[in-house]
Amino acid sequence: MVREDGQGNKHLVAYVTAKPEAESATIRQTLAEYLETTVPAFMVPSAIVVLEAFPLTPNGKIDRKRLPQCDLAETVISLHWAGIH
Repeated sequence: MVREDGQGNKHLVAYVTAKPEAESATIRQTLAEYLETTVPAFMVPSAIVVLEAFPLTPNGKIDRKRLPQCDLAETVISLHWAGIH
């Protein structure tokens, strides 16, 4: 999903679910590293948000309006420092 940061820049944000015992930081790092090697750079998300479950509409579809916002500036900086993006 495309989200805007505070400066109006657009970033690709990935929302994923994982098993409760999995660590969010490890999931984000592993997924980002995998995507770096399998998709073009412009398709690698600037942020990866790990959720327990997706918010759903009454029809059972993902409710995009209820997906949480993330701090894009902080996330983008941490991915750059990790050498991922």
